[in-house]
Parts: sequence; structure tokens; C-alpha cells
Amino acid sequence: MSHRNTWFVYLCVMLALLLTGCGSAATPAPTATATTSPTTPPTVTTEPTPTATTVPTATSTPVPTATATNTPQPTATATTEPTLTFTPKPVTKAPSTTPKPTIDPIADRQTFTGMGVSVAYPGAWQVSAQAPLVSISSPDLASSGRQTGAQLMIGVSPSTNPDDSLQVRWDAFAASFPRVTLASPDVVTLGGEEALRGLFSDPSDGSHGWVTISRHAGLTWLIITQAIPNDNWPNYEATFRAMLRTFYFTQ
Repeated sequence: MSHRNTWFVYLCVMLALLLTGCGSAATPAPTATATTSPTTPPTVTTEPTPTATTVPTATSTPVPTATATNTPQPTATATTEPTLTFTPKPVTKAPSTTPKPTIDPIADRQTFTGMGVSVAYPGAWQVSAQAPLVSISSPDLASSGRQTGAQLMIGVSPSTNPDDSLQVRWDAFAASFPRVTLASPDVVTLGGEEALRGLFSDPSDGSHGWVTISRHAGLTWLIITQAIPNDNWPNYEATFRAMLRTFYFTQ
């Protein structure tokens, strides 16, 4: 039944109750002799209010939701290459140079071997060897009458005392030539042997150069490299250094 019909039945019932109450108040009171049939109030038949039948609600069985299992695909990770910043440096060109030829300080090198020693010398120089002395002289020394030029001399003598130190032998040489000025010697190597070397100046002929004293095979070795006059020494010093580097003992 609709909501509107329900309200209509309810109003009809209320009107019937009111009308019944009004009729009872207008009826005259009965007398003692008169037999009056009791007035039966009209019965109001009220339609029963229909009870709304609740329609059972259909229970919906939830349909299980299919769960999609997605296997995650591996994501490719892009590797970013490092960006290298290169700052070009200015290219400086090396100056074009022509390699200089190596100049042998011993011009036209020759080698003297004898008397237990070996040494290189310039080819134009003259060799004189007479035991116990070797002399190798520049060409101008003889032509100038020993006024100018250079000379290398090698002398050897037996040692009176083989145990004497080089300093003792140096002092003996200095005592033998008192007019020669000798500087304090330096310790050097000559032909693989220890030696003493110092500058000298001889006022008698104006010579200037090195005195070198060494010991080998029980003998005392004396090497003199000199230039005449003394201011000519710088012109020959490099040549004498190169000659002494080639010196060695052969026995």
C-alpha cells in the first residue's frame, strides 16, 4: 500500500470515532416504565492496516575479482656517458733547429800505446817516446822554440817506498821543484786509479797547467799537461781534459 492510502484510512477511523461520540450525547434519558432496548453503538469496522511485507533483499555473492599479477618487466636503465670537457692547449711549435754535429775535442784523433800506457792525442801533434818519458807536443811548440804551444808529458819512476801515500809523493815532487808554484791538489781518477791533480805555474818558461800524480804497479806516475805562455792555457784546457779521459794503464 502506498503512503497516501495509509493516511486516508487513518483519517476515516478518526472521523468515525468523533461521530460516535456525538450521537451518544443527543439521545434522551430513558423512563422507568419504558423498556428501551439498549442502543448498541454501531460497530465501526476498521480495515486492518496491511503490514508491509518486506521483500527479502537478494544477497549478492560478490564475484571474486580476478587479481592480475603483472610481472614487472626489467626497466632498461640508460647509462649516461660522462661528458669530457677538452680544452685544447695552444700548440707551440718547437723552433726548427738543425742538430749540431758532435765535435771531437781531439781533432783527427790518434792513439799512442807504449811504455805501459795508452792515450789519445790530436793527429797533428808530434810524439816522442824515450823511456822513461813520453812527450806529445803541439806543432807550434817546436816551431816557436817553445815560446808558444802545448805539451803532454808522461813520466814514470820506481817508488822508494811503495807504501807512501799520494800526498807524500806530491810533497816530494813539490820539494824537487821549489820554483814551481803548486796549488792544493784535488783527488781525481786517472786510468781507474786514484790520483792527485793541481794547477802549477813555472816562471822559468812561463808554462801553466796541471800536475797529476798517481800510483800503479808499484810505480809512481807523473803526468804534466801545460800551455805556453800561461795565458794560453784556456785554449787547450778542453783538449787536455779529453786526452786524460782516454788515458789508461796497459800493464
